[in-house]
Amino acid sequence: MNHLRRLIAIMGLVCGGLPLAAHHSTAGYDKIKTVPVKGVVAGVTWVNPHVQMLLDVRDSKRETTRLTVELAAAGALTGRGWHKGDVKQGDEIAIDAWLSKDLSARALARFVHLPDGRVISGMSAWDCTSAAQEGCTEPFNLAPSAPR
Repeated sequence: MNHLRRLIAIMGLVCGGLPLAAHHSTAGYDKIKTVPVKGVVAGVTWVNPHVQMLLDVRDSKRETTRLTVELAAAGALTGRGWHKGDVKQGDEIAIDAWLSKDLSARALARFVHLPDGRVISGMSAWDCTSAAQEGCTEPFNLAPSAPR
């Protein structure tokens, strides 16, 4: 009987831990080429598993596209010194992004150039292929370029 209880307890721990290991892939983004993007913030949603930002980007023909930008989890961004009120609707910002491979209006933020001049990584730790990759070491708050 003790063996059965032990087996049930182990199975419960294994099955209960599976959701913690789940994470959607970022394979849909072109992580070879970082693209600078400027736009006006249309909204920011601070939810887990990832903060999302809507960014209105104007092209050379003066047409506006609403880009959905995915960032790290709210807790990770807060740990890097970014707070919920730092980016508001109407702010003009720049990001260094990995764009969607399917050319949809989606991007994954590498670095975000905040309105106050700070540049903070928007990446999750698993967005990095190695710790040597630029911006992939703690505290994730150094950018490859100066604020624009």
